[in-house]
Amino acid sequence: MKQKIRSVFSILLAILLAISMVSCNLDFSDLQNEPTCAHRWSNANCTHPKTCYLCNVTEGTVSAGDHAYVMGDDDYVCLYCGESAPELVKACTHVSGKDTCPLCGMTARNVIKNVIYIIGDGMGLEHIAAGQLAYETDYAFEEWQFASVNTDSLTSGGRNQSELTDSAAAGTALATGVVTLNGYVGKDQNGNDLSTVLDYAKQKGKLTGVISTDYLYGATPAAFSAHSTDRDDYLTILTSQITSNVDLLCGQTSTSQALSDTVITQNGYRAYTSLDEIRAHAPGSGKLYCTLDMEETSLTEAPVKLSDVATAALNALDSENGFVLMIEQAHIDKASHNNQFEQMAQAVNSLNDTVNAILAWLGDRTDTAIVLTADHETGDLSVSGSKTLPYSATLPNHTTVYYRFNSTSHTKANVGLFLYGADVQIERISYFKTPYTVKNSDICNIVKRLINDQR
Repeated sequence: MKQKIRSVFSILLAILLAISMVSCNLDFSDLQNEPTCAHRWSNANCTHPKTCYLCNVTEGTVSAGDHAYVMGDDDYVCLYCGESAPELVKACTHVSGKDTCPLCGMTARNVIKNVIYIIGDGMGLEHIAAGQLAYETDYAFEEWQFASVNTDSLTSGGRNQSELTDSAAAGTALATGVVTLNGYVGKDQNGNDLSTVLDYAKQKGKLTGVISTDYLYGATPAAFSAHSTDRDDYLTILTSQITSNVDLLCGQTSTSQALSDTVITQNGYRAYTSLDEIRAHAPGSGKLYCTLDMEETSLTEAPVKLSDVATAALNALDSENGFVLMIEQAHIDKASHNNQFEQMAQAVNSLNDTVNAILAWLGDRTDTAIVLTADHETGDLSVSGSKTLPYSATLPNHTTVYYRFNSTSHTKANVGLFLYGADVQIERISYFKTPYTVKNSDICNIVKRLINDQR
């Protein structure tokens, strides 16, 4: 009875408060004096002004030149409203990377000429939450266009139902769009070489690159630049990479398995071992083979930061016809296999620092798309900011995070896909015919469509 009386009293109080607010004409204007947002504007189109993807504030006006024209079935039409393009636009071969085409004067479309493909090895959604909790920060990429990713990368032929995807098969799915067998990099289940998304970009006249905090012969970088039925056959992978025609190959320094400078230069590459050498490299002045100390096995900072390597590589590849660059943060997976929470969170935060460095490099450019995902989840991780899980870790900034790893292996958990710089119509590409879930093998097709500037 007492509970019922309290409930009735609460309802009456709410009604009285609502009436008083109306009758008193209360002024809430001072609530608008919140800190201003450091806006990051998404591109305007024919129906909307520019919108901040952080706070959703819109600003500016829409002009007739904001259509995004693409080739339809038999004519150039606006991607957003379907309006047919003017004859001047149809006849023009628009200059990429320009907000206004200097040939016809139209600001008809933001041409995507560059694609940056970022992979957090082993990074599930809980890993992302762990990085944000541990470093008390929000990750900008969580505000991007999102889809959930099914990470099963294996063909049904020649495998047990219970077998989990390894990084070789998962990397191959991301690089080629083909499911295969564990241990295979750049090969289908029958051992045939597969064409990668970087091969496709080269056919379109673009420069290509691979960066990893792992050794270059690691499974993920190998899947994008080599062909082997054995991910542990380092010599075959390194030999395949050096003949792959990828313009920039950059990985962790290896003391046990490495190519000589002679072999590197004989195959048309410049052998670099410092960040300054990459920074001094002019776009189009030759291929780069880089080995740098990007190891992150302790809580001390790596000698060379992935974010700095990414920025140097972007400048080295930034050319008239554009580029496609794959960047892998490998140590999320390595730390998760060992259930090392602090090292895992550090690696996730390194990936976020790299995203921020890329966004800073982009500035107000509208010619570059970013695709960020993971090959699989590792460790079956759970995290919390309150004491609801059995283990805790205190990070260097004195933040305590509670966690539990339920495994030391890969899992079947879905991971995230985050897209920036292009509004991708995912349902047109997804195996599942939905804008919310894709297979990891779909992501290669998304990147190919971006290379063709079809969203």
